[in-house]
Amino acid sequence: MVYGKHNNYELEIPIIRVADSPLSTTLAQHLIFKSILHSAGENRQSTIINDCFLQEQVNQAIQEYQFIQVNDNIIRFYLAVVETADKI
Repeated sequence: MVYGKHNNYELEIPIIRVADSPLSTTLAQHLIFKSILHSAGENRQSTIINDCFLQEQVNQAIQEYQFIQVNDNIIRFYLAVVETADKI
């Protein structure tokens, strides 16, 4: 996994790869989860995956963590507030 930190509001992941094994999907999920924690820990507003050659295991992990497709990027946004759902 490669991180790009070109600005303060997003964490970019231009490359993410896992070895082909029975644990590939689990490893991909762990890497995605760690990137989410890393991004949120730095108070970023989003994580963007713009790897053009995603493996199936990585695609499965991305879906688990509710990323969305926007043009050529896969993005997960974060709300940096603590409020009730009604107030948000």
